[in-house]
Amino acid sequence: MKATDGIYQKAAVLLRKLSTRPCIYADGNHGLALVTVETFLRKNGLRIWTKDSLEISRFIKGIMQHNIDEIAEWLRNGPKESSSNKDSGICDGKKV
Repeated sequence: MKATDGIYQKAAVLLRKLSTRPCIYADGNHGLALVTVETFLRKNGLRIWTKDSLEISRFIKGIMQHNIDEIAEWLRNGPKESSSNKDSGICDGKKV
């Protein structure tokens, strides 16, 4: 994160790293990752574009389909028109 410029870019790195670590919980680390990133953004005077937990969950579960720039853009502005974030069921690169 230190080598990354911009708060949303840093939040994107944090979200991806935390949500793809080896799973500690049965449903993965998605909830913990979200709370951590929301807190990080809030402490920097920013927020995630939505509070819709279903939309957030779908995106985080499919996070490996996105690069850091795409994640940062999603955190800032939400999905693009043609975006489809399906529940991939992936944790740390492994199907769960």
